[in-house]
Amino acid sequence: MKNKGFQFKKQIKSLVSWKYVMVQAPDNVLLEIFEVVEEKLTSEQF
Repeated sequence: MKNKGFQFKKQIKSLVSWKYVMVQAPDNVLLEIFEVVEEKLTSEQF
């Protein structure tokens, strides 16, 4: 995403079972992107 010109408001935050970042879209909309790390989810989270 950085190579495409997206500007991250903060660094990617990694937690146990997910990652999170805020990105400024080309139309100045602030996007919040989450990535779930499935193999680190507990059975209760899944």
